[in-house]
Amino acid sequence: MNRKSLIAFFVLLTSILVFSCGEKVIVEDVRGSKLEKLNSEDKRKEILIIDTRSNKDYKFNHIENAINIPKDEIESRIGEISDWLERPIYLYANTNDESFEAAKIFVRKGCKKVFNADGIEQYTYKMTKYNSVRGIKFEELMKDDDVLIVDCRNKRVFRISHISGAISVPFMYLDQNLHKLPKDKKLLLYDSVGTASARAAKELLKLDYRNIYVSIDGTNEYPFVLVHEE
Repeated sequence: MNRKSLIAFFVLLTSILVFSCGEKVIVEDVRGSKLEKLNSEDKRKEILIIDTRSNKDYKFNHIENAINIPKDEIESRIGEISDWLERPIYLYANTNDESFEAAKIFVRKGCKKVFNADGIEQYTYKMTKYNSVRGIKFEELMKDDDVLIVDCRNKRVFRISHISGAISVPFMYLDQNLHKLPKDKKLLLYDSVGTASARAAKELLKLDYRNIYVSIDGTNEYPFVLVHEE
């Protein structure tokens, strides 16, 4: 088989996958190793990772920085990612066949850059148990009665402005402030860009805190309503 024939063969194979079930779904498969490289601290802000499994599976463990939108909730929750319709979205589930079904829905709802990653049964990802949410979801959680909002930025920035009702627990002084963090509360962590709060969440997991939510959108990225101290 010459080079042109070989290329034509792979194009045909891709078209069969893309046009299966009568739908034109342009989704690129990616290796788990590539997703992990993109999920590093210096690159993770360029992508959005979505776990399309059930909420129960997500809470058991999931890829770091991944938000959870189960396949059967995509239609009703697409508004949570309306600002990402033109930006790279990486999906995963137990297998890439499962997340491909979710990918078709995301494409149908207007997402232009959808990538389908290896599932957790196909690649050994670095997993965690704290919950990652977008700013819009974080605001919804703030309305619950059993929450404690935790600002992980430094004290100086906190004094300038912060989310109403938040307490200041800078990541660098987490150990000294554990007495402020009851384990029976839902802890909502945030900072400027979502990095310090994620680090704090990892440390709290080691101390048997389990009900932790981190906003992947920081105050520099999402229009949280902030109050200013007099």
